[in-house]
Amino acid sequence: MNRPQLAGLALATVAVSLLAGCAGAGGGSAVGPTADAPADANLSVPPCSLVPDGELSGLGLTGPGKATGQPAPSCRWDTAGTGGGTTGFSYSIPTTLIVAAQPGAYDAGLAQLRAQGSTLTEETLDGRRAAVSETEGTCMAVVDAGSGALSVVASAPTDPCGAARRILETALRTAGA
Repeated sequence: MNRPQLAGLALATVAVSLLAGCAGAGGGSAVGPTADAPADANLSVPPCSLVPDGELSGLGLTGPGKATGQPAPSCRWDTAGTGGGTTGFSYSIPTTLIVAAQPGAYDAGLAQLRAQGSTLTEETLDGRRAAVSETEGTCMAVVDAGSGALSVVASAPTDPCGAARRILETALRTAGA
């Protein structure tokens, strides 16, 4: 499977998992907010506005972002780069930010990803619960935004999860979280 196909598969998996979390199908226990919990992110804005144009190049993205609504509100940017060697080449790989603006989407989405066999590493990102999974140069990163979940599917020749984390940090900051 080539990198664009893998990125597409990862994007579909994350989107379906987050949307499954939005359906609110019971089970499990919810963890309520604590006194020092970060503020809820404002996820009611268009997804492309969560990463300001002035910050795109610093995140390795080319813009403007392209809004997509299927299967969830999202924004897609290209990641541009060049390859070495004697012939050299350039490439463009899509990076997508997905917004699931329903409380509980993070927990339900992670449960769905685990049920599908994804290997997740849980961590914190800006004081929030987060999880990442990297496979063959593609990273899926998800963060609990309080009022829902934000996820990024990023592909990069080096450190795709670092890129995904930086995009999520920018989106959270822009959303007022």
